[in-house]
Amino acid sequence: MFARRFTKAFNSADKDAIAKVIEDASQVVSINKNKYTNYYIKVMNKINEKKDYVEKEIERLTKIAKGKNIATEKADDFIKRINILNAFKNQEEEEEEEEENVKKDEL
Repeated sequence: MFARRFTKAFNSADKDAIAKVIEDASQVVSINKNKYTNYYIKVMNKINEKKDYVEKEIERLTKIAKGKNIATEKADDFIKRINILNAFKNQEEEEEEEEENVKKDEL
């Protein structure tokens, strides 16, 4: 839910909308004390700083998760983080596809 809203706001470059999504997500985090809800906030802030954050972080975490000397619990944590990052990546790809379809329809 937040990945979709954030991606739409980010792609529209609407700073107020981006701030609103992050604020809404922060309110959920304050209610739901789960480390993965905190990770959504972190990802949104990082994407706001660097557009290519998701791709680089997926690559980094995948390398670490495939390492031989990693505990199963830590590997599971990385996989969950990768799944969250993929939610943002998939939303971005869907947004780009929608934009392309709109441009084709306009022609």
